[in-house]
Amino acid sequence: MTRDEIIAGLRAMETQLRARGIARMQMFGSRARGDERPDSDLDLLVDLDPLARFSLLDLSGIHLDLTERLGIEAYPTIARSIGERFRLEIAPDLVPVF
Repeated sequence: MTRDEIIAGLRAMETQLRARGIARMQMFGSRARGDERPDSDLDLLVDLDPLARFSLLDLSGIHLDLTERLGIEAYPTIARSIGERFRLEIAPDLVPVF
């Protein structure tokens, strides 16, 4: 699955994902850079709606839904939970989804 196909698949789920509390989504890692292998996972950085009630169970459910829908392991990471060092490391790879 190409980066553009992944983005299209995620955008098709945008309404559902926003309803579940995701305000913004970006890709990073090998699939964002275009140097993935067939077994590469999908790394996603998500910002949450500050008014949404959101738990780790919600994050786990979104992981499962994305993985099932896209057919590749998709790992959403909450942006506010990462450190500055990691944020700087992934910054060059970030590709906006919505």
